[in-house]
Amino acid sequence: MKTNDRSLTDSCWWLISRHPEWGGEVQPFLIQELSKVKDSETVEWVGRLAALAKSPAIADMLGRLVVDEKASASARIIALRAMAQSTTKEVSASWLAAWKKLLENSNEAFVNESLQAIQSLKLNASNSASLQPLFQVLFGNTSFQPDTRLRAGALLASGFKIADESQWKLLNDALDPSQTVSNRLRASEILAKARL
Repeated sequence: MKTNDRSLTDSCWWLISRHPEWGGEVQPFLIQELSKVKDSETVEWVGRLAALAKSPAIADMLGRLVVDEKASASARIIALRAMAQSTTKEVSASWLAAWKKLLENSNEAFVNESLQAIQSLKLNASNSASLQPLFQVLFGNTSFQPDTRLRAGALLASGFKIADESQWKLLNDALDPSQTVSNRLRASEILAKARL
């Protein structure tokens, strides 16, 4: 997989992605290489790992990597983005545990990437239910940027109650025509699901 021949490299990655049972064997190589990824290679690595995420061993590796404080921030972000882009039908327990840990974290970049992954994968009701208290806390956390708070609020299940004045202000501000379309949509979605 380490060669200057681009077509050979692509063939290797394609072959590995077709054999999820090889996940355990390629894990050490992936972890080693992720520590050396250049910024210009980030998108490529996200795609590669997303394609490999159907392997239980690789899925477990991604779950461990995103919470590994010894790993570089860029490797952790790549792993979170790979989770978001994966086509997995069933979210692994290691991913749920990792997201819970990251959503309790004060690092807003990791919180945001986790929320994006959760939103992309459209969790089933039981998995989503286990994260609802964290979404509620993040929605009310005034130390985070409005984008992050709105992203968390949009993941809340229908019927929640808007808890305080800061949440109302956030929603009111987000609906202003000068705000981004994504924030206005999220605020509308939150209001549609909330119990008023």
